[in-house]
Amino acid sequence: MIKSLHIENLKGFEYYDVTLDSLNLLIGGNNSGKTTIFQALQLSFWCMEQIKTISGDDVIFTKTQKLEIDVIPYVEMRDLFFNQRVRTGKSPTHIKIGIETTVGPRLDFDIFQVFGRNLKVDGFDKKITRKDYDAIYKLKPKY
Repeated sequence: MIKSLHIENLKGFEYYDVTLDSLNLLIGGNNSGKTTIFQALQLSFWCMEQIKTISGDDVIFTKTQKLEIDVIPYVEMRDLFFNQRVRTGKSPTHIKIGIETTVGPRLDFDIFQVFGRNLKVDGFDKKITRKDYDAIYKLKPKY
């Protein structure tokens, strides 16, 4: 089961933590972030797929560059970022996603624009077992 989700700088959320149970009901008005929670879940599993490196019985979440995120609809890159800010001062704004489950360790991912439509996706070189990876990945939501 997915226990919690941490979101920073994604769409309408500057900072948001949600604790989940086996059954969850999201209620809110239009444009209140219900869909963004599902998109953040999809994004965390997309990160797992995109930056994994398999080494024997381990999976290491490395760092890579991607041209786009294909699990979240958006027109322009800035549409992904809180208040459409791709930069905070001279530094890029970072989208941070953290996911905690009952079947493996917490995973954290960092996404930021490097230039044009290119994004850097970073898993902080976190190493987990292939067994943990497979167990976590089976929790990938479908909607």
